[in-house]
Amino acid sequence: MANSGDCNDGNVSINPAGVETCNGIDDNCSGQTDEDFDADGDGYATCGGDCNDDDAALNPGVLEDCGDGIDNNCDDLIDCTDNGCSPDPVCLSDIDNDGIRDFEEKGPDGVDTSYDGNQDGIADYLQNEAVSLHSYDRTHYVTLACPNGLSGVLSLGPLSDAPEEVAFPYGFFRMTIDGVTPGGEERVTLYFDGEAPNTYYLFGSTIGEPTPHWYEFLYDGKTGAEIRAFDVTLHFVDGDGGDDNPTPDGTITSEGGPGIISRQAPLASGGGGGCSIIGRKINASDAFGTYGVILLAALCTRIWRRVRKKM
Repeated sequence: MANSGDCNDGNVSINPAGVETCNGIDDNCSGQTDEDFDADGDGYATCGGDCNDDDAALNPGVLEDCGDGIDNNCDDLIDCTDNGCSPDPVCLSDIDNDGIRDFEEKGPDGVDTSYDGNQDGIADYLQNEAVSLHSYDRTHYVTLACPNGLSGVLSLGPLSDAPEEVAFPYGFFRMTIDGVTPGGEERVTLYFDGEAPNTYYLFGSTIGEPTPHWYEFLYDGKTGAEIRAFDVTLHFVDGDGGDDNPTPDGTITSEGGPGIISRQAPLASGGGGGCSIIGRKINASDAFGTYGVILLAALCTRIWRRVRKKM
């Protein structure tokens, strides 16, 4: 016989005396679902996606406000990182004309209006002398700084024919430096947030080789990458090292990225006037040979026996 008020006679745990739990079911037959878990009364329980049950204006049913620094619709995406904000003018703004939208330069979460990646006292989104952006896969956040300013900055994913022996955890970056004295020098410093690189590769034309190609770009006293733990300074010369255009024209363009390569020193081989051991552990077998180890063990045993006789 069905109980009066039982809203689900096929489930013994659901009845007027049942305990309401946050599960999307009317456990106590009150005509409401999860009513004890919706403190702000916005119609969304904590188990129903409400990320702030103390504020009825924040729940999965509202539109994202693209400029308040809050996750309004509880999808873990804030402001311009939310897909619904892509056409909003706030998210298209690029005040400093460096090629990176302002929200992208406001820190990893896109909400820090004072973010200053190169620590020069000026927010990055307000100046083109510093550009902050995510790596292509958004796993890292990088800052590029150039005293003369940058434009056309992009983070790029895996490029064709990149050296296979090199890992590129940050992907690649394209940048342009305008207003350079023809034939003059410029430098760009990149600041990294994770793995420390030990090399830098560029892809482009070089003097004597106009066909774009990969080449390692390490500092030689004039041009190249000067590597220091988590930052790398790139030294360029207009129309020369690092510039994709081998003709001095007042503009430096560059495309490439920091890498990690295992540099193992080769084992020394016989020949020549001397010998050396490089990058190799020395163990007992190396030092004495197999017979040396046997003789040493026998000697130790003999000494131990003499000590025991005297005890």
